[in-house]
Amino acid sequence: MIRSLGDFDGAVHLLRGAFLLDHSVSVSKLGSLFRRDGNAPVQQLKRAIADAYGVAWSFPASCGTSPLNVLALLAVAPHGSTVLVNRDCHVSVHAAMVHGGYRPVYYASRFDPTINLPLGPAVEDVEAALLAYPDARCIVMTYPSYFGIAGDCGAIVELARARGIPVVVDAAHGAPLHFCSGLPEAAEDLGADVVLQSTHKTMGALSQGSVALFRTDEYLDPFYAAVTHLGLISTSFSYPTLSSIELSVARHQIEGEDTWRRSIDEAERFRAEAARIDGIATFGIDAAGRPGFRDLDRTRVTLDVSGTGLTGYEFDELLADSEIYAEMATARQVLFLFTPGTRPEDTSYLLAAVERVAASGDRTRPASAYRSPPPPPAMAMIPRDAHFAPKRTVRVDDALGAVSGETIAPYPPGCAVVAVGERLDAATLEYLEYVQASGGELYGASDPKFHTITIIDG
Repeated sequence: MIRSLGDFDGAVHLLRGAFLLDHSVSVSKLGSLFRRDGNAPVQQLKRAIADAYGVAWSFPASCGTSPLNVLALLAVAPHGSTVLVNRDCHVSVHAAMVHGGYRPVYYASRFDPTINLPLGPAVEDVEAALLAYPDARCIVMTYPSYFGIAGDCGAIVELARARGIPVVVDAAHGAPLHFCSGLPEAAEDLGADVVLQSTHKTMGALSQGSVALFRTDEYLDPFYAAVTHLGLISTSFSYPTLSSIELSVARHQIEGEDTWRRSIDEAERFRAEAARIDGIATFGIDAAGRPGFRDLDRTRVTLDVSGTGLTGYEFDELLADSEIYAEMATARQVLFLFTPGTRPEDTSYLLAAVERVAASGDRTRPASAYRSPPPPPAMAMIPRDAHFAPKRTVRVDDALGAVSGETIAPYPPGCAVVAVGERLDAATLEYLEYVQASGGELYGASDPKFHTITIIDG
C-alpha cells in the first residue's frame, strides 16, 4: 500500500522502465497484435517466437492463457458442433463451450489411488469417445497436468490426424518443455494443431504473458477474426509484457537445456530428501509409463502430507509462516515448482521448513480421507443455453436434481466438478461440500461458503 509521498516516489522508481515501454497501441510503428502482415516489431516478435518453437506462427498476448483457450476453440470448431474435452480441463475451456454454443462430450481422466491423483488423458478413452460421437469436430486436452503428469498426447494427436480433426492443447504448464530434453515432449513437438502456453508461469515472462502456437496457418484466419471482433483481447495490450515474452523465449533458446537440467536436479534432490521425512510420501518418474501417465515433468514435486496428521491446506498455511508459498494444496497434498530461479540454498531452506512443519503434526489424527472427483453429472442443457437461461438461488440441500446455473471448480487447479447446464446429483453436491469443508476454494460458486447455489429456473 502507498501511504506517503516517499512510497509513491519509490514505486515510480521501481516501475520507471515499464513506464518507458508502456506505449499506446496508437504507436503504429510498433505494430499490432491484431495484424498478421507487415514487418513491425510486434510482427517480428511473432515470427521469432514461432521459429523458436518450430511452428508456423505464434500469437503472444498479455491477457493470460484463459482467453486464448476460448479463441482457439472458436477458430477450429464450427459454432454448435460437438467437441471432445478432458473433464479436468481449465474452467476457461468451459467458457469456450458457452461462447461457441458447443456440445461438450467429456472423457474423464483415470484416477490413480496409489498417488491419489487423476492421470492425464489416455488414448483409449479418447478413442472410445470418438467411436460414441463420430460427429466430434475437435479434441481438447490438457498437457501436462498441474501436477506435471504428461498423458498420451502424441497418440491422441495421431488418432485425431487419422480422422481429420484438430487437437487443441491447453499447455499452460508446458511452456518450457520444448527447450529441455529432460522434460516431457512438448505438445507442439508432438504435432498438436494449436497449443496455448502460459509463458509467465515458469519461463519468466511478466504476469499474464502467454502464447498461442499454430502448427500450420490453417486456423489463423478464423483465429484473427475472433481476436479482432469478440473483444477477448484488449486493444490496449501491454508492450512490457510482450517484451518480457520475447526475452524469456530468447533466453530459453540459448540456455534452456542447461538451466532446466539444473532445475530437475534440484527437484530430484528435494523429492528424495522429502520422501525420508516421517509422514511424507511422494512419487517420481518411476510412476510413469502407462496409459494416461507417459512421462512426468520432474520439476514439479507433489508431497502427500496426510501421514503427518495435517491436511494439505493446513500444511500450506504453516509453511506460509516461514514465508514459503507452495504452488497449490489439496486436502492431502502440497505441490512445489522448481524453476531456473531455484537455488540450492532455496531447496535446503524448503526441506528444513517441510521437516519442521511435518514434525508439528498430530500423528494420532487420522489421515484425511481423500475423495476423487465424482463422474461428470448428466448434461441437461448445452452450456450456452444454460448460461443465458433464467436462474434462481436455492439452498444446497434443496438443489438435488436441479440443473446447475453455475460452473464450480476447486481452485487451484480450476477443474470443474459441475458445469453450467448439468444436473446436480448427490455425489457432486457432497464432493463440493467436502472441498469447501476441507479448506478449498470453490471458484465460480456464487456462495463461497456453499450454503446456497444458483440453478436454472424452471
